[in-house]
Amino acid sequence: MRFFTTNAIVLRRINYADADRIYTLLTCDFGKISAIAKGVRKIKSRKAGHLDLGCIAKVSLAQGKNLFILTQAETVQTVEFAKDNLKLANAVLEAIDSINKVLYEGQAGSFYYNTYCNFRNNLNTGKSIDGELLSLYKSLIIHLGLWSDNFDGKPLSFLRSYFENVTESRIRTR
Repeated sequence: MRFFTTNAIVLRRINYADADRIYTLLTCDFGKISAIAKGVRKIKSRKAGHLDLGCIAKVSLAQGKNLFILTQAETVQTVEFAKDNLKLANAVLEAIDSINKVLYEGQAGSFYYNTYCNFRNNLNTGKSIDGELLSLYKSLIIHLGLWSDNFDGKPLSFLRSYFENVTESRIRTR
């Protein structure tokens, strides 16, 4: 597996060196991986516009010593619908932050990938933002095996707080 192409959700990005960036990606096939994109912060970079947080991109990756090397990126689905609505954009960022906290590097991610895609598609159709976040947290907690019947009917703030206690870290996007 020296070189492969797959669809990935951009979960996180960290500036590195002068013009590089390290991305945390969630792929359906390979789970959560970290990849470095060389020169992506340069003005003439062709990859930069395809790697916004929350976007689903078709990425080409090469195996490096420590990290994968992101060689190409092409947008599959963008977060364009959330750019005019701050609450919607915040919900997308909260979703990717929550999913990122649950996964560890290399963990199989098909469930989380599909959960995020369903979440985004439901937001695209105009469903309630709080209702979709509630559904997202419920499915994450159920998948972790920590759901209790006592949680039925609880508000979003309760599930969010419970999720933060389970992951032992605060959600930064609230």
